[in-house]
Amino acid sequence: MKKQITIMLLLLALLFASQAMTEKTKMNYTGKVSWEEIYLPPSDDGEVLFLTEWRCYLLISRSDGEAWELEIPSGEEVKNLSFDESNFEETDDGFLLHFNWGGGRYFWSETFFFKESDGEPCLYKIESRLTEYTLNKKTGDFDDETDTKVRMIAPLIKLSDFNEKLPKLLGQ
Repeated sequence: MKKQITIMLLLLALLFASQAMTEKTKMNYTGKVSWEEIYLPPSDDGEVLFLTEWRCYLLISRSDGEAWELEIPSGEEVKNLSFDESNFEETDDGFLLHFNWGGGRYFWSETFFFKESDGEPCLYKIESRLTEYTLNKKTGDFDDETDTKVRMIAPLIKLSDFNEKLPKLLGQ
């Protein structure tokens, strides 16, 4: 009887150990924004320009210590793009990034969804909302019409390749 209990306990221990090894560890993500001031060089005629550009960077860190730095396009590169830490959000599958941009009659709100694939976060879906504003001449108010679309990304875009692709993905 004692031998049977010992064997049963060993089998249970092996069962729990095998389940623990096969379960996928959930990765947690954090995002930290930093800003760098970039001084524009003097013009060809030597005139010093006092304009500066601000460059936004997002450091995405994973719970295992891996990290990636994204360079966010400026508001001049993508019309009136704004970004801060509230635009990063952890999800059950990974994380998402919110981008809002536009001006005049057209404003975009886009959400980029990332999940773990082959050991790296990858972009797999984009939800885009385009709002167009038109002046209602009868009321003097602006009417708006919003179009929403969801794009599944295939093949997935690795986070390490995302910097070069981001400006082209916005507004598609």
